[in-house]
Amino acid sequence: MGPKAVLLFGEQLLAKAEAHAAKPTTPDEYRQHLAMQRMAVSFAVAALRSSIYYHETVVPTGDVALMAMCRDPGGYSDLSALAHAAKLLMTGNPLGLTNGVDMERINRLGSEEASKPGLPVEVTSRAEMARWMDSLTPGEAYMVLIDMDRGNTDPSLNKDRSQSDHWITLGREPSGSGGKGGGRTYLYDPWPKAGSQITFVTAANRDTAFWPYFEVDPNAAGRQDVFKRTIIASSATPKV
Repeated sequence: MGPKAVLLFGEQLLAKAEAHAAKPTTPDEYRQHLAMQRMAVSFAVAALRSSIYYHETVVPTGDVALMAMCRDPGGYSDLSALAHAAKLLMTGNPLGLTNGVDMERINRLGSEEASKPGLPVEVTSRAEMARWMDSLTPGEAYMVLIDMDRGNTDPSLNKDRSQSDHWITLGREPSGSGGKGGGRTYLYDPWPKAGSQITFVTAANRDTAFWPYFEVDPNAAGRQDVFKRTIIASSATPKV
């Protein structure tokens, strides 16, 4: 949903850190830890604000000298700071794996509404996944836990929760997003085995770029019950 949605997330994360620090019940040894997170998030939020100003005010001028002087201050280090703080502040086990409850806490931060009814849910078939995808509203996104061992042909492994070991996002762009006919369905994989992190799902690429995340090739598996363990943990729609 763009940089303003990321900025909103950062601002709400900073507010969460401030609230934790202000609580009388917060242990003293944790206050120093919170101070470090507040500082890192504050710098990241400031960089994101400056970056938005740069792209909305400086870049449109086309002034090469001005753009060189006011270089875009936002970058991966700022996003990393927000991600790290979200893990530490919003999860029950900051040093361990992130479970569905943790992901819902993070996903809800800065969102308009709670997850839609029925979540979390384990999806067990292509038809069921298609129904969930079709129910996405403009701007809404799901956090989905999937089995990263996409080519495994042993169906018994798909019943093992440990095989669901990777988080992706499935969502729908806002209507009219970017003036390019928004409302497209997308899949975001922060660590893809191949290709881009963002895939816009179309009728032409569903079988090659989308369904392999959730299914074992029936020809390789030699059977039909090839849907991998998939859990839609939560949904959210950012406020901006």
